[in-house]
Amino acid sequence: LFDSIKNGDKEEFKTLVSELNTATQYEDLANQMLSKPVPWFFIDKFGEQALDKYSQFKMYMARKFKVNAINISLGGSAWLGYSLSPKKKFKDFDDNSDIDIVIVSEKMFNLFWNCYLKELTQGTLRGTIYDNISKNIFKRFIDYKADSCLNISQTFYVRFQKDINGYAKDLQINYDFPSNIGYRIYKSWEDYEANVIHNLKDLHEEMKKCQ
Repeated sequence: LFDSIKNGDKEEFKTLVSELNTATQYEDLANQMLSKPVPWFFIDKFGEQALDKYSQFKMYMARKFKVNAINISLGGSAWLGYSLSPKKKFKDFDDNSDIDIVIVSEKMFNLFWNCYLKELTQGTLRGTIYDNISKNIFKRFIDYKADSCLNISQTFYVRFQKDINGYAKDLQINYDFPSNIGYRIYKSWEDYEANVIHNLKDLHEEMKKCQ
């Protein structure tokens, strides 16, 4: 199981997903995915230097967000080299792909949640925007990439926007990141794992429809 993830064997991984059946199997596969020591993106970009570069990246982001480096990761197709979104059907990461930085921080999650709550009480979060945000918060994560188009005036939110715009150039120069960078903030690692399991279940169901 781990070898197919470590070596980026997409066809073998697709077979694994198609054969998932029990809750334990979903949990085991999610754990194997999250225990991958270096994401595909860094291996592809830096080869033998991937581990060092990834460690540097984690330390850089940890200092910026004042969290432990262990709470920094990558998500999305940059992790395995292909997307696990049912709609994208294992699409390979390419030059047009964006990249998601994962931050596990209960404090940061709560700060975002408070910003959204204040905006809701002021009547600025409505309709589809509110539905999308509330759905993600219910699963205890913030999808900043999806929410970044919002005109939110809360101090923390404005400062976060300014800070990450400043980090983008460093990430592009030092780690060859694409220009489109998103952030996902999870309340805990358990919530991150639960979301991966949820995605695997959706992907499994989508694969069954295509059989």
